Amino acid sequence: MISTVIFLSIIVVYVLALGIMIQGSRKLNVYQPQSSEFKTGFTIIIPFRNEASNLGKLLASIKGLKYPVDHFEIILVNDNSDDDFLEIITNFQSKNENLNLLLIHAEKKPASPKKEAITKAIEQSRFEWIITTDADCIVPSGWLNAFSGFIENSSYKLIAGPVLFNHGNTLCSNFQYLDLLGLQTLTTGGFGWNCPFLCSGANLAYSKSFFKEVNGFEGNTDIASGDDLFLLNKAISTDHKAVGFMKSEDVLVHSKPAGSWTDLIHQRIRWATKTRRVGSKLGTFTTLIGLLTNLTLVAALILVFSGKLTWLYFIVGLLLKMGIDFLLIRESANLYNKRIPWFSYLLSSIIYPVFVLFIFVRSWSPSYHWKGRKFKV
Repeated sequence: MISTVIFLSIIVVYVLALGIMIQGSRKLNVYQPQSSEFKTGFTIIIPFRNEASNLGKLLASIKGLKYPVDHFEIILVNDNSDDDFLEIITNFQSKNENLNLLLIHAEKKPASPKKEAITKAIEQSRFEWIITTDADCIVPSGWLNAFSGFIENSSYKLIAGPVLFNHGNTLCSNFQYLDLLGLQTLTTGGFGWNCPFLCSGANLAYSKSFFKEVNGFEGNTDIASGDDLFLLNKAISTDHKAVGFMKSEDVLVHSKPAGSWTDLIHQRIRWATKTRRVGSKLGTFTTLIGLLTNLTLVAALILVFSGKLTWLYFIVGLLLKMGIDFLLIRESANLYNKRIPWFSYLLSSIIYPVFVLFIFVRSWSPSYHWKGRKFKV
């Protein structure tokens, strides 16, 4: 009886928490791009390591930007790649001499490669506004236009934008696609309640002067990941009103999901290590209730087989969780005109609690691997 009450209580708290986040997302207005006079200059910074298979697609999407070429520059920061990236970049430069593109090289084996790469690029940037993305991304043609209009009509100094994966043909890719849809709703929910705790460096803009005002990544260079969340946290601590989110399909950046379950596990371990270091109360609560709920579902299944919990209560709890998860996912799917692959959703709902338990356990190991290198947690 006690186990049943505890199980259902945790599920109910989870449902209420996600319901609040969905409501927060709806509080945040969808941005309708205004006509811009293209006053804003941008430095697009792209750190990369062994992304030869993706760089060409990203650069092609940047070439397709509907923004004056004299109002933006591209800085590519090579993080000790050992593939044929140079041939791809050189070939692109030769065919697009009108684009301002600079290739620089990061330090050898820095403790925090991406933060070091971005910092070095900012030091050589020409424009006041920095906008970052990842080498495995595709940016929309109106990306800079929308950011420019948003900047010119607001007082924000750091602006986050949406990032999604495309759904694919495998359970692994669709698992990530659905998960990121849910995370986007949590992101906009935090901004909607004026308590932002998530953003992505794959679509993040900020003024150079504000970056210097918060002392960049100083204080967080001992951990490999987290350039986005740590910067967001410092920005909020410095000037809460200076941080905003552009809820608009016009700036939606598409990223490439991890290619295998092994890569996905290492990615999520990396995410878990940085999430533990960010001090947002809403973010901490949301993470903890999500973790507790998924762990409780695994424990409840064990209790069912041991006869201490009936199948009825377990199924009721599972359906409640699946229902609110669906609403969370649908919120972003509707906003960004994405479809929900039902079969993958059902399978992912079953896999997810076990996946979360595994990542939770592995995230406490002393190290993890990412892009061919070993990092300490």
